[in-house]
Amino acid sequence: MENEFSGYFSNVSIGVALIDNSCKILSINSSFCSLLQKQQEQLIHKNMQLYIPQISIFTFAEDHEFQIITQDTGQTFAIDVVRLKKGKSVEYLILCQDQTSYQLLLEQIDQLNQKTILSEQLFNVLYDGFFITDEQGITLYVNDAYLNLSGLQREDLIGKSVYQQMDEGLLPNSCTALVLKTKKPASTINNYYLGRNCLVTGTPVFLDDELKRVICIVRDMTELQAMEERLAKATSLSASLKQHLREIEVKTKSPFVLETRSKTMKAIYDKAALVAPLDTPVFILGETGVGKDFIVNFIHNLPEKNKDSVLMKINCGAIPENLLESELFGYEAGAFTGASRQGKTGLFELANKGTLYLDEIGDMPLSLQVKFLDVLQGKTFYRLGGTKPIALGARIIAATNVDIEKAIAAGKFRRDLYYRLNVISITVPPLRQRVDDIIPLTMIFLERFNKKYGRKRYFAPRTIELLLNYDWPGNVRELENILERLVIISTADCIEPKLFLEQVTTAEEQLKVCIPGRGATAQQAADIKQSLKEALASYEESYIAESLKQHGTLREAANVLGIDLSTLVRKKQKYKLS
Repeated sequence: MENEFSGYFSNVSIGVALIDNSCKILSINSSFCSLLQKQQEQLIHKNMQLYIPQISIFTFAEDHEFQIITQDTGQTFAIDVVRLKKGKSVEYLILCQDQTSYQLLLEQIDQLNQKTILSEQLFNVLYDGFFITDEQGITLYVNDAYLNLSGLQREDLIGKSVYQQMDEGLLPNSCTALVLKTKKPASTINNYYLGRNCLVTGTPVFLDDELKRVICIVRDMTELQAMEERLAKATSLSASLKQHLREIEVKTKSPFVLETRSKTMKAIYDKAALVAPLDTPVFILGETGVGKDFIVNFIHNLPEKNKDSVLMKINCGAIPENLLESELFGYEAGAFTGASRQGKTGLFELANKGTLYLDEIGDMPLSLQVKFLDVLQGKTFYRLGGTKPIALGARIIAATNVDIEKAIAAGKFRRDLYYRLNVISITVPPLRQRVDDIIPLTMIFLERFNKKYGRKRYFAPRTIELLLNYDWPGNVRELENILERLVIISTADCIEPKLFLEQVTTAEEQLKVCIPGRGATAQQAADIKQSLKEALASYEESYIAESLKQHGTLREAANVLGIDLSTLVRKKQKYKLS
């Protein structure tokens, strides 16, 4: 048998061996020896299990058994064991093939399959859609997110080209088709017929300079738009809260705003705070000295400013017409006789990104009003002698103590300019119409001037009565000037009524201060002694009587006085006013 074995299997490429019932090697060919990396004489009559420990011939239930055995060396053998009966004894034919490379290939295929499965799982948990085609535009892969976004089924897509999908009405347009055409990355908006509005971004994949794949990422624009709306709302709310905090900060820092007791002035400050962040023109009306400049500064300073934001003021009534025009618009070099060689920048340019405050605009010459109207309408202007338009980047605030309606009727102010300026108007009432503010303003100015001059002046009660009774024709400016003068000239800390009366120039005014609305001589007025309560009641009576005389209805008078209609009726009955 051994000689026959040697003759049959000596040149066979697979390993062949013959073993007996105890696993002793009876014969073995050279191929098997090569697999075991041994010489033939090293193996003959040796136990096969010494070299292939896993081989077993005692558990066979059949005459033929197949085994895959992996050695400790990493080699993998495919072994067929065939039982051969020889009389009463049994021998086994062992056929062995090296399966190491094949097994490695199987393992690699298995790993690749696992990676593919893992990749598909990863793609399927993505929120964005994932869409892959080949160089023909034929769909190779789509993830679950794409199906949810497009409203399509996988069987509608896989194996079909994007061109066919558009022909069948599955796609409104194709980003893949655009990438295939241009061979460059591209983006489109797809409003899927059965799905959502999406942003599709396609990217070409090249191999050896040939386009092989197109990968598209599909993102739900509906959610992005909702996020943008939420962000816009949050940004708006943040800006609103920031502006509100800024208003509180500015108001609390200004004693004039914080201490005011006049409902009218509180409403004015609220209105000014409302328009302060806007770029709209503001027209401020009021008598001389009521505090128009303060309102302008309040509006300018309320929003947070950058370093380039300035407040430029010019008094339109204090500068000659020819100079006023060059001050506002500026001029080019040599624009007129006496012009600077370098030219000049006008206030419109200097106030860029800031505020241009035109005080006493009611006194602006008519010829200049026309030019100013053109600037407001066109938002551009030219320097004198210039040809290059300059954008108006300044916020315009105008103010006047002139009765504009009368000025328009008299032909001194253009009605169209008035309408252009009068987008937002603020009328500051005279001090005599907001008596509630006299005491707070007095205390603010008194504290300021005491600190400035190192004094400790205060007012006698009777002096306070006189302050309340006085009409203050010069308004807040007059109050400020008189109080400063009193602090300076008073030789005692207590400011007495006589010293105040000396600052009121005429006997007629002194009379009004002492007994408002009643006849008396200056000497009689100086001799009268009243309590504060009596003085206030007397003033209230005369003030209400004057309001009733000036206004046609009780409701109108109540609105001007800042009290309820029922309160006005009750006080009218109290003082027996007609």
